[in-house]
Amino acid sequence: MERGMAAAGERAAAVIHLQMSRGLTSLATIASVAPFVGLFGTVLGMINSFRGSCGSQSAELAMVTQGISESLATTALGLLVAIPAVWFYCYLHAQLDAFDSEMAGWNSLVPRRDS
Repeated sequence: MERGMAAAGERAAAVIHLQMSRGLTSLATIASVAPFVGLFGTVLGMINSFRGSCGSQSAELAMVTQGISESLATTALGLLVAIPAVWFYCYLHAQLDAFDSEMAGWNSLVPRRDS
């Protein structure tokens, strides 16, 4: 009977672990990709900014600053997405680790008889 209880406890812990870890991979992907999306937008904005100024003889400051402004906005947006995603990933991963530790402690309390 104890063996059945231990197996049921381990199975329940595995199911809950799977449910708790669902989405963590996606969150980690978002957290790691978002800064690069912002950087890509920055590079494109800078290219467009200087491309527009290359066609004219007198490069106006307004033409360049508009592109730089757009570039910085995409960088900020990428960081605005990435920073909370990293924070939530770390928080949820710590919760999952705490759950696993707690379940390992409970499973060690269940007596086992190997017959």
